[in-house]
Amino acid sequence: FLGLVIVLAWRSLLVMQEQYRNDMGKHLSVVNNSVHQTLRTWLDGRRRLVSGLASEPEVLEATAALLAAPRNPQALRAEPALEHLRALLKPHLERMNAKGMFIIAPDRLSIASMRDASLGKQNLVEQQRPDLMDRAFAGETVLVPPIVSDIPLQDKSGQLVERASTMFFAAPLRDPGDEVMAVFTVRFEPAFELTRITESGRPGESGKTYAIDRNGHMLTQSRFEELLIETGIATQAGNGDSGIQGFRVSDPGGNLLSGYVPGTARVELPLTRMASEATRGRTGMDVNGYRDYRGVPVLGAWLWSEELGIGLATEIDVDETLAPYRVLRDLVIGVLGVTVLLAIV
Repeated sequence: FLGLVIVLAWRSLLVMQEQYRNDMGKHLSVVNNSVHQTLRTWLDGRRRLVSGLASEPEVLEATAALLAAPRNPQALRAEPALEHLRALLKPHLERMNAKGMFIIAPDRLSIASMRDASLGKQNLVEQQRPDLMDRAFAGETVLVPPIVSDIPLQDKSGQLVERASTMFFAAPLRDPGDEVMAVFTVRFEPAFELTRITESGRPGESGKTYAIDRNGHMLTQSRFEELLIETGIATQAGNGDSGIQGFRVSDPGGNLLSGYVPGTARVELPLTRMASEATRGRTGMDVNGYRDYRGVPVLGAWLWSEELGIGLATEIDVDETLAPYRVLRDLVIGVLGVTVLLAIV
């Protein structure tokens, strides 16, 4: 009798634990897909705004004048159309919280920018994503997923970050004959644009949703950023970042919050299970548990968005997921103990 009761109770506990894990996995997947759909809605809205600016008659007239000017910084700076274009676009960029703009000629040189230093040089997007620039010149409005910025960008604390991530929307500028004469790009900051959307995906107390690039670097701000900086974990990225921006999502091999110190630099550590799968373009879920970038065991769901060019992960600590199970487990063990005692008596 005792053997039967113990076996049944143990089996029931295993089934309950598996059920808790599976239910949380489904919930994480729903949250992850919901954030992805919100990002796609944001993408469509930004595309319409940038396309609208690219079709403004004054923008097209200024572009035509700049295309006729010599391709050297001095001549472009002296062109009245540039100042007119900057004054025209500045309020629109501020309303969109954009960080700048480019107009790129067919020879892929920047003929307009909010900064004089970029004039007459090969455009940043052409250098890193020429395939997307080709699509823009073919008449398509495209998102340029996060790439390395050509200038230091400010983080949320106001400090300049070298090699920070930046992203663009690129739209064709058409002449009166409806031919593409140049490409108009608007710069956005991924850490701000993506974070304000991913912050909505926070299941439970320890849950978080964040975005990574194709190299496994974090594009959004972490809800644990202050903790990571205080413990010195965020500075282990070794890329000069002042915070979590650009932090490599790698598996440290142990819980860093418990004092574990990895034997190698973060850049040499393997990516977490989530980051390894997502950067390969795979969508998946893990309810058995794996270590996140803090080394804390988590459950997670993830996907790779080819449209956005980013990976999206939703994770929650295993301890929080199994907290209700542990309460139930203790209750079952207590009842089982009483049953055993009564049977012995």
